[in-house]
Amino acid sequence: MKTNKLAAVIRKIVREEVQKEFKNLITEQNNKKQPESSNTLTLTEALSQTETESYPTAKTFNSVDARAGFASMQGDFGTPQTPTAFEGHSGRVVDASKVDPSVAKAITRDYSDLVKRFKK
Repeated sequence: MKTNKLAAVIRKIVREEVQKEFKNLITEQNNKKQPESSNTLTLTEALSQTETESYPTAKTFNSVDARAGFASMQGDFGTPQTPTAFEGHSGRVVDASKVDPSVAKAITRDYSDLVKRFKK
């Protein structure tokens, strides 16, 4: 037998064996890719589970709740209070009962309306 014919026969046999093994490997990988049905849920099963579970509803939020929440964040800043003591010009604390009422009113007055007029 000539070497050329021997080489051709070896190539043919090797090609056939490789094709057989390749087919076996492909079928094994296809079998591995299929998910196990016991561990995974389908979409319909997941949806049916969520339909049966009950969830608490959220409280409705309205403007009264917003104002109450904002007022609680402000603390005592939102409510006008009469001061019990003032700081004098020298830095000492002066009792509010010793201050003239017109001066106390001028000190504690809300000047925001007056400032708005100047800004116009």
